[in-house]
Order: sequence, then structure tokens, then C-alpha cells
Amino acid sequence: MKFFFVFSLLLISNKLLFSQFSFQGEGTEYEPYEIWTKEHLIEMDDSMHIAYENKNPRRYSNTYFCLMQDIEDSLSQTMVWIFWGKHFHCNRKKINVAIDSPHFIPSITASLFGSFASSLAIDGLIAEGYLIGNGGSGIVAGSSGTVSYCINNATIIGMNPNISFAGGIASDNHGTIINCLNNGRVSAVDFVAGIAADCQNGNIYNCINTGNIYASVSEPNVLDWWNFQGASGIVIISRNIVSNCINLGDVKGYDYVSGIASYVGSATYFSCVLSNCINSGFIKGRRYVGGIVGMNVNNSSSITNCVNTGVIEGVEDVGSIIGKVRIF
Repeated sequence: MKFFFVFSLLLISNKLLFSQFSFQGEGTEYEPYEIWTKEHLIEMDDSMHIAYENKNPRRYSNTYFCLMQDIEDSLSQTMVWIFWGKHFHCNRKKINVAIDSPHFIPSITASLFGSFASSLAIDGLIAEGYLIGNGGSGIVAGSSGTVSYCINNATIIGMNPNISFAGGIASDNHGTIINCLNNGRVSAVDFVAGIAADCQNGNIYNCINTGNIYASVSEPNVLDWWNFQGASGIVIISRNIVSNCINLGDVKGYDYVSGIASYVGSATYFSCVLSNCINSGFIKGRRYVGGIVGMNVNNSSSITNCVNTGVIEGVEDVGSIIGKVRIF
């Protein structure tokens, strides 16, 4: 009897420590947890924080969620800094955001979600409103998972005066972004892109940008540890695959300005496979300005079946397809 009593207490304490959500569903593939309100999103955020603080961040790694209706009540905070869920199906529903995060904290990026673990797939989410912060993104700050069929209509503004990663879908992508659309205006000092700012270890397929992209830097950024800046309709840095993407927005920046990818390849052994892409936007910069690629490093990347119909303006190293091929 004593053993049974102690065992029961352990079960109850464990349930309290890692309680299930109050909303409907079982968290399975066929009965996902149902997200109906802003409060449900906040509860999901709080529960994942508790699991992380109790050294069990993967507690929800096999859990399914489903957004059941538009969230009209604007969110003013980033949700779930590390989202360990299995799948978040959003049914092409929208979430309104009104996030204005601290601009003076370098680690803070204004985004709907903080980061996606490699286990997570999210699809069909539409972001509306605005996001202002050190850097910013419409859907996620950093993703190692799969983001598909998501749309950003929100305005994104990165305010850090030294270096800002800002992207319509993601600031930093180490996973896969596929079939996504950015319609929002994205602006920051540098590292600004319609889909993903940094995609060194990720892939982008079948994405479209219609939003205007603006990098406000007007001289080489000596405070940037790379002494590097860029603006692009799709992605700034790519060392993997960019395929079947279209840029229709105007892109304006200083150096490394492009319709599709600003900087591909690397000085070592990395290369990018870029194919079947189109730029029809107006591209304007100073140096390394290209309708498709700003700079192809070591000519190591494969760039095939790409078309530029947009006007390209620059001062030095300007090209309809590639601004410059640089050999180290």
C-alpha cells in the first residue's frame, strides 16, 4: 500500500510538472492539439518553456498541433523560442502580429516563432501585421526544420545599426523552405532578403518574393565581423540548393545585391546549386550587383536555367545574371 501511494504521488507530480494542454486534442497525427485562440498559443509557449527549464526540451518532439482559425487578436511577443513539436498544420490561417522587441539586445530578433528544431514541420501559416526588432522574420528567426506553404504579409524592420539579419520567412535557415511566399516589405541595415537572410546549410525550393527589399547601409560596415552586407529577393548567402524561385520585388542595397542570391559558394569547398530561377525586379546597388547572383565565389557554384528580365543598376561589378565571379 505504501509503495502504491508513493508511486501515485510520483505520477501526479509528473503530470503537474509536464501537464497536457487545456485545449482539445491528443497531440497525435490524427487528433492534434487544436489552437483556437491567442491564449492557446501563449499556453503552448509557456508549456514548452517549462519543459525546457526542466531539462526536457524534447518532451513535445512527437506532438502535433493544428491552427483552427485566424488569430485576429495581435500577438505582441515571439512564440516558442525553441519549438520541438513534430508538426504544426496551420490550414492557411493567419496570425496577426504586432511585435516591437528591444532593439538594443543583439540576440533578440522579432519573429512569430523563435526557432524550429529539426524535428518540426510547419505548413500553411500566414503572418500579418508588423515585426520590429534587432533583426526580424515573418515566420521564424532560425529554422532547422521544414517550412512549407507559408506566407508573410507582415512588414519587417531590423533596427540594429551594426548588423541585422532580416528575412520574409526566416532570418537563418538550416533546414528546408519550400513553396513559401513573401509579400511584406523587409528592411534593415544589412543582410536583408525576401525569403531567408542566411541559408548556408539549408535549401530553398519553389519560393516567390513580391515584397520590396531594402538594406540601408551606405558604406562598408566596419562593425560587421564579416565586413559584409547584402540585399536579395530570395537569399543572401547560400551554399546548398536554391531552385525554382522567383523575385518580383525591388531590391536596393549597397554591396552584394541580387534578385535571387547575393553570395554563393565559398573560399573553401562549399558550393551552391542554383537552378530555374527568375528575377523581374529592379535591382540597385553599388558593387557586386546581379539579376540572379551578386557574387559567385571561386566559380564553384552551378547556376543553370536562370533568367533576368529586371533592370540592374550599379557602379562596379554589375551583371544581368552574375555581378562578379571572384577567384581566391
